Amino acid sequence: MTVRLVSQPPPPEAISISDEDLLRACGRGDATSLGQLFDRLHHGVFRYLARLSGTDDRDLDDLVQTTFVEVFRSARRFSGTSSAKTWVLGVATNVVRHHVRAEMRRKRATEELAEVVGRARHGLDVLVDQRRQLMRLAQALAELPHDERVAYVLCVIEGVPGQRGGQARPRVIEAVTGRCC
Repeated sequence: MTVRLVSQPPPPEAISISDEDLLRACGRGDATSLGQLFDRLHHGVFRYLARLSGTDDRDLDDLVQTTFVEVFRSARRFSGTSSAKTWVLGVATNVVRHHVRAEMRRKRATEELAEVVGRARHGLDVLVDQRRQLMRLAQALAELPHDERVAYVLCVIEGVPGQRGGQARPRVIEAVTGRCC
């Protein structure tokens, strides 16, 4: 349901209607009564929300609007045991509480996302460096003569001890590391 709140001076006959009666009329779906109630109470609700929320005027306007939408939506639950202003400020209290909680959740989620992105970026940098090293190693191995490549793979990568491999090992390692590192 869309309710448009327009601040207009109330007609003279509407001034005699109490805020409580306007709230009851809102409970019966009378949007005109909501407009009159808005005209009477929105400045006080704005000030109240400003003190509670600590947000800027743009957000305060949204909170005031949300408050009066909630007032219209839940006006049938108004029992009349308090003044209409007290009841509306109670609705405003709930609206600002939900707003503050949502802002806290949004801030926490943003911080967690930034942390995850930071870790991922670091992890990606490490992976990219490892990939580059592997590519340089593969290129260096490809440039070795076949026998030296076999000796390097057997001794260094596979860890196979052997007399032939053991003798060739320092020369081959030097040849590979000189090409890739």
